Amino acid sequence: MQLPTPSPARAGARALGAAALVGLLPAALLCPLALAPEPSAVPLAAALVGEAVLGTALALLMAVHLGTTARVAGIGAVASAASLSAVVTALAARPLAAAGDLDLPTAHGLLVVAAGAACLVVMALVTASHARGGRDHRPRAAGVLAAVALLLPAAVLARQLVPGGAQQLLATALLVLVGGAGGWAVVQGVRSSPPRVRQVPWDGDLAVHALSCVMAVGVLAFVDVSDTPVPWLLGVVALGCVGAKVLLLQRELFVLRGVRRRAHTDTLTGLANRTALLAELDAAAAAGAPLAVLLLDLDGFRRVNDALGHRAGDEVLRSAAQRLVEAAGHGAVVARLGSDEFAVLLTGAGAASRPAALQTAAAVHEVLGETHEVEGFSVVAAAHTGVVVEPAPGGTAPLDLLRRADVAMHWARTLRSEPVEHHSGLDDAVRESVELVGELRRALDGDQVRLHFQPQVDVLTGRVRGTEALVRWAHPERGVLTPDVFLPVAAEAGLMGRLTSVVLEAAIGQAAAWDRAGTPVPVSVNLTATDVRPELVDEVAQLLVREQLPASLLVLEITETVLVVDPAGTAAVLADLVELGVEVSIDDFGTGYSSLEVLLSLPVTELKIDRTFVSRALSDLSRYTVVRSTIDLAHGLGLRVVAEGVEDDDVLRLLRELGCDVSQGYLHSRPLPAPEATAWLAAHADPAPTSPHEAVPG
Repeated sequence: MQLPTPSPARAGARALGAAALVGLLPAALLCPLALAPEPSAVPLAAALVGEAVLGTALALLMAVHLGTTARVAGIGAVASAASLSAVVTALAARPLAAAGDLDLPTAHGLLVVAAGAACLVVMALVTASHARGGRDHRPRAAGVLAAVALLLPAAVLARQLVPGGAQQLLATALLVLVGGAGGWAVVQGVRSSPPRVRQVPWDGDLAVHALSCVMAVGVLAFVDVSDTPVPWLLGVVALGCVGAKVLLLQRELFVLRGVRRRAHTDTLTGLANRTALLAELDAAAAAGAPLAVLLLDLDGFRRVNDALGHRAGDEVLRSAAQRLVEAAGHGAVVARLGSDEFAVLLTGAGAASRPAALQTAAAVHEVLGETHEVEGFSVVAAAHTGVVVEPAPGGTAPLDLLRRADVAMHWARTLRSEPVEHHSGLDDAVRESVELVGELRRALDGDQVRLHFQPQVDVLTGRVRGTEALVRWAHPERGVLTPDVFLPVAAEAGLMGRLTSVVLEAAIGQAAAWDRAGTPVPVSVNLTATDVRPELVDEVAQLLVREQLPASLLVLEITETVLVVDPAGTAAVLADLVELGVEVSIDDFGTGYSSLEVLLSLPVTELKIDRTFVSRALSDLSRYTVVRSTIDLAHGLGLRVVAEGVEDDDVLRLLRELGCDVSQGYLHSRPLPAPEATAWLAAHADPAPTSPHEAVPG
């Protein structure tokens, strides 16, 4: 157990104070007494004062370098010295008095000084034994303090036992040496900021105190206080000090327990943190019991932070943590690893079996997919979950388990799927994804990003009403890649902004080319949530001016997800775009979570019904109802309606009956490269000017 290491400034202040006490006080007290003409008990008392000062210095030295506190070290030293003194004085005072022709109080004093010096020597040696070599001054400091502790009783004995003037000279020299050497030792021992060191073993510390208690109790039990009260009083002091140290140690243990708990707990959620999880993984792997690790992050959490602030983000994290604990079940270790990343550790043959782990992962995925009510907003922060199951972990490293779970989580995020269990093929897939990111960066810098255009036609007349620009990647080795292959990679790598800029530039350039050729056709471009930012307005305006394209021939499509993240900010950006003359369309309407109130607040001119409703409108009554209601709602609001995914004449006929305005799908044309799209438009050109507003019922 390691207590906090004092700061260098505090350690230095203690060193100077201790040096002054050790260097000046003993010499000031003892040197004049050494010159006293007659022997007396005063030098004994002064020697005890000197030992107390030396003990204080050693306690400070131990507090700085041995991971304890000065109070605990000091009280422990007093307890040891008092118990030893009690036994020594009880057993040896009378023999010493008889042998040295001393009175009994003087013999008691000499033995107490000698016992104190012995304890000081032990303290110094303990400090030295836990020191390291090199430039560490603690061994030398402890050694000098041990010598000083032995010099004190020598000086007192010289004062008491050596006759004549020689005693004065000898005692004075010894006591001056005590002061100077003690001061030098403390300064050398504490002058530099100490490194982290080992703690004095608890078992040895407890053994010393147990021995002190036994000696003190023995003295109290067998020594007659009326015959010789000094040992008895020393025993009482020893027991009192041991009790005080036990109380202090209990208090320190309580503090350390709180420190350890905080060091292993995430302060925001109250869950275990990464350190605690790694320790649990170590223990589970060492035990060899089956285990499973679920690693997950929250989709869209950063958007919540950006749109609603960090307080709202913290609420989402606390809510997610509570749901995780409930879904993981009893016995699971749930941890927050950082930001929006969580982990669940399942152990035991039951909970960590493959079916049980996947069932827990599915439960976690389900509860985290529910909305969070935060500051009046319904926020969705679904989880991407990776699962690792280890039937017999053996010596598996915890970091390797987390790495494999992270690989599975990465794949779940890429596929936007249910929880994904790790297998060896995923490692290859992730490496391929990493390679794909590098290739995509080079593609954005080159000319590999291409646009295909899918025509949109009037449901009633069949005239061309517009085109939608759909991005493709002309990979030099893999051929033409569709967005579902590389858009998740681009989003994860933070390349969506650059990709959107490339698409906007190409789409506006192609629309301008058609306009100059006399076949003006509106072009729709899809935007993500990260694209709808104030800088987008300037970017679009500059491109329109550079290509000399009328703004009415550009339609920007957003999904309902964009509206949920930051309705106010989105509305402001879209309003600025509309001021330029650009039209705004809501793509995949009906698949998101936007409310009609949000819809009414936005300057949109078009709704696009998602293909999942259109393609099955004839076979599914509920989807037919959604299509019909959406068309009626949009026309009631004065909006144009585009139906996506039209693939046969029966669906087109139904859309015509329901009053839909524009049709888009493989029935008319697949997405075409720009040259083929130009030819298609020329073949289906209408002499009348094309305007996307004409199909709106008047």
